[in-house]
Amino acid sequence: AGGCDHAALEAAAARAPAGAGGACFLPHLRGRTTPRPNPAARGAFQGLSVETGFDDLARAVLEGIAFTAAQLAEVMCAIPGVPAAEEIRMISGGTRNALLTRIKASVYNRPLSVAPMEDGTARGAAVLAALAAGVFPGVAQAQAALGEDFATVEPDPDWVPVYAELAARYAADSLRD
Repeated sequence: AGGCDHAALEAAAARAPAGAGGACFLPHLRGRTTPRPNPAARGAFQGLSVETGFDDLARAVLEGIAFTAAQLAEVMCAIPGVPAAEEIRMISGGTRNALLTRIKASVYNRPLSVAPMEDGTARGAAVLAALAAGVFPGVAQAQAALGEDFATVEPDPDWVPVYAELAARYAADSLRD
């Protein structure tokens, strides 16, 4: 992105409207993993026009990531015997981009619980190890021991209908082999 740092990219994406002016990014830079794995799939920008600008491309990248995450959540919840998710929590790296978090909440059309911790993956592994070692009697006690207060990020009501309409297009484009 021309040497832009993360803050500059997030600011550029924030200037673009929801739907990125029609630009769509398929983030299959290492192949597609879900819902139908295809190691030969590749990332791409689609829906570009002469009006498409840098801000739109930056926004399209975040939206593509959010749509892919939503597909993964749908696949996980479709596993027989897995109940519907009552809450979606975000931890670690992805939470550093406030715009991406708002986009995800709007794509999911539900509030997200965001952990303030930066080392959530390592802490989660430590909690699981402590559970396995019998340090905590159950998951609720282990979570309480973390002592973290999760922030709530609400969907943007203006973005939700835009993303609901784009979800079907994204899924169709994303699954094209």
